[in-house]
Amino acid sequence: MKKIFITGFCIASLFFLSSINSARKERSHSLDDIPFTLYNLDVSKCTGFQHHTGSKVFIPQEALLFKNNKPCNTKITFSYRELRTPSEIITADITMKYFEGKLRKDLVTSGMFEVYAICEKETLALKPGKTINVFFAVENVETKTIAYRYDFTNSVWNNYNSPVADLSATSMYSDSVNQLWGSSPVPSLNDSSQIRGEDGEEYDIESGRRWEYENALKNNAFKSLEIDSFGLYNYDYILDKENYVPIVADFKILNQKAPLTRMVYVVYPHINSVLYFSPYEWKTGFSILPVEGVKIFSIMDNGNVAMLPSTDLTEQSVKSWKMKSHTFLLVENITLVQNSRQLASVTGIDQIVKK
Repeated sequence: MKKIFITGFCIASLFFLSSINSARKERSHSLDDIPFTLYNLDVSKCTGFQHHTGSKVFIPQEALLFKNNKPCNTKITFSYRELRTPSEIITADITMKYFEGKLRKDLVTSGMFEVYAICEKETLALKPGKTINVFFAVENVETKTIAYRYDFTNSVWNNYNSPVADLSATSMYSDSVNQLWGSSPVPSLNDSSQIRGEDGEEYDIESGRRWEYENALKNNAFKSLEIDSFGLYNYDYILDKENYVPIVADFKILNQKAPLTRMVYVVYPHINSVLYFSPYEWKTGFSILPVEGVKIFSIMDNGNVAMLPSTDLTEQSVKSWKMKSHTFLLVENITLVQNSRQLASVTGIDQIVKK
């Protein structure tokens, strides 16, 4: 296991200040974006914060620069969010595409995090040679994942050449933690040390163990990653498409004459991913697995969801469409969808990926 080197860390008070949206190119739907949580930190000393999911982010001392290379040692606003479910991935409008040369692959995620730092309204960078350590909390460790970084310009993932370390929650607080961190013993926090939760209440670190956020998180595991720049990162493996059936597809809305021109999304049972298919890919780049329970849908201009009825897709029917033309008739749901929670409720996509 790779050793993680930090010269020591201090815990600052955490403040839930507000939510922000990153600047993005035109989105493929009108859903409200997944908000960021903001944390104010003094980076003149080593510091860090814990997200409400249990994930931990550690920032070394004086690690940040203005774009003009001036140091910034005042309080910094860190914006941080996580994307864990298909509904959040779609709402944030993040594709799962990865290319090996010209060959398209799709990724399966164990979770994503996105982080930025801002000082005096200016987006900051990390100093050369400095890294931020992210301990991403997961319920179960998927050992075959590697790290990827998102390219917002091309809407694809690229390999991020930094090892992912899988850690149990108990190892974070065991006698072997010194070897794990590769530093001197992490000092105990005294009784006066406080941490502020998102509910605004203060908790004594030593007695309340608020750093672990909830007792349930003690049984979680962590995926550790060192990052040398801000952005969106992913713990993924490549989806096996050996049994996929290629189809010359078209998509229409039942009882509507106007052609569908929106993105089509595909979500499979027990696979935490979303496959995006734009209209130009339907004829030559569309394929699906011949399994039961697949969710195929599109988000309309008016905010409604148009879904393929579950009865229209069987293992046998998919196999019979191999290399043939087939039109999928989606049925528009009259329930307005405005955010990830509503999308999950209408489509059921988050529920089917749970193992």
